[in-house]
Amino acid sequence: MPRILVTRPSGQAKAFGRQLEQMAAEPVYFPVIETQAVTPHPDDMERLSHWGRYALAIFVSTNAVRFFEALVSPEQAMPRLAAVGARTAAALKEAGMHVSLVPEQGFTSEDLLSLPELQQVAGSDVLIIKGEGGRRLIADTLRERGAQVNEIAVYRREIPETDIQPIVEQINAGAIDLIALTSIEIVENLVTLLGDAAQQHLYDIPVLAGSARIAARADEIGFNTVLQADDPSDESMSAAVLQWINGDRA
Repeated sequence: MPRILVTRPSGQAKAFGRQLEQMAAEPVYFPVIETQAVTPHPDDMERLSHWGRYALAIFVSTNAVRFFEALVSPEQAMPRLAAVGARTAAALKEAGMHVSLVPEQGFTSEDLLSLPELQQVAGSDVLIIKGEGGRRLIADTLRERGAQVNEIAVYRREIPETDIQPIVEQINAGAIDLIALTSIEIVENLVTLLGDAAQQHLYDIPVLAGSARIAARADEIGFNTVLQADDPSDESMSAAVLQWINGDRA
């Protein structure tokens, strides 16, 4: 039975793990990233109290939706909403918020920015709900197109405090067959946590990246075998794992 290292945050890993079990693979849970709520600056809290005044609010991730919910009242007027991808749109719908703009295909900032509705935004007030750091492409591009953009961070990503020794022992014993990677930050955190202790054994394990950008970063860091799923969703990652199990192993 192949053993797959699942590196998603602990609250987002179980569904993928169940899919792995259904295909006779064993998930080994080792979250290398965790999310924490951020209290926005008072000026940003004031903006959120009247967020219905914006022409458009963009949510960049499911975490943005989750941490945003605690900051506003469901009775408040809402602007038009956009989501970077289908999973974020689903999270908004589950929270009772209607999504007007979401790419039909893809999940990246580029996919969202390619929508016809975001080409002519000069003079529009746009709010971006996001985590600390991250890519600036959406904000920068919309500003270049003439929009007035405010960004509000509602969460931060951190490396969890964890006992790495059990995982290091499994890696060094050859007991991990594949590593699932669903963000660039996860790739980097994994190496920060395990790179010195597991040494070359870590880089010899095949990794499954959830996008071309993630695959490129894993290759740049030094992983010897980098496989790629269509996207980082549980469904796409599971399909790629199944293909790997069925014989397309590098």
